[in-house]
Amino acid sequence: MQGEREDLSCVLEACTEVADNSFHNSTIEKNNDLTELAITYSRTKDKEVGERLATLALPYVRLISRIMYRKFPPPVDLDTLVSDGSLGLLKAMERYNPEEFPDFKKYLPLVVKGSILDGRRRSGPLSEDDAKRLKKMNCFRDFTIATTERKPSYEECRE
Repeated sequence: MQGEREDLSCVLEACTEVADNSFHNSTIEKNNDLTELAITYSRTKDKEVGERLATLALPYVRLISRIMYRKFPPPVDLDTLVSDGSLGLLKAMERYNPEEFPDFKKYLPLVVKGSILDGRRRSGPLSEDDAKRLKKMNCFRDFTIATTERKPSYEECRE
């Protein structure tokens, strides 16, 4: 859980950095801010506003996908993560509620990351419970090896 919070804070910091470096310049007017566009889109569902919001938010999706790409073991395809993240962007645009989340730039990484994880679960050979169980067994094995300098038996790992 702590690792996920650190990952999420890293994503949020990186998104803020991208926003500061890429989006805030003299050619982009104030009303093109992601949050303002998201609020406008959530109220009007205007196609042009949605396209503009998606265009401005796509670099965030790519950044989040690249960060998560480094966290997954092979084989994982960056394009697949970006695709799953793009679906998350569309979900975020449709479900965004300014009363619940005033800042779209903080809401977006949550939904995109969730969408990427859902995509990995769908394509992975293990169910979510099996993956958690396997992770627990690997942690126990590593701990046992580090403390007792011997490999635990299969029965010990199953407990």
